[in-house]
Amino acid sequence: QFESRDEKGQPYKITAEQAKQAPGNEKLIFLTKPSGNLLMNEGKTVALQAIEGEFAQDERQLLLHGDVRLFYDDVYQLSTEQLHVDLMNSTAQTDTKVHVRGPDGTID
Repeated sequence: QFESRDEKGQPYKITAEQAKQAPGNEKLIFLTKPSGNLLMNEGKTVALQAIEGEFAQDERQLLLHGDVRLFYDDVYQLSTEQLHVDLMNSTAQTDTKVHVRGPDGTID
């Protein structure tokens, strides 16, 4: 489990079913079934989950692979196969196909 705050002071937590240090790089962690959440200052929650991932502790970068799901305040859900999350800046990006579902419909 890893807990910290982003540059806006918003707390986040990353957990995984299994975590292993990369050989030769103790600051890179390989994750099995990672999940996490960020509590935003306005009270909204961003949660995420995936089949596997890598967490670069010093850079606070999370790369997720396989059935990646990001939830925003239990209202919107983003699904993709790969997602790069910058935990310090609270941003996420992907070059893979994205499916978004919300109260007003879906976007592919």
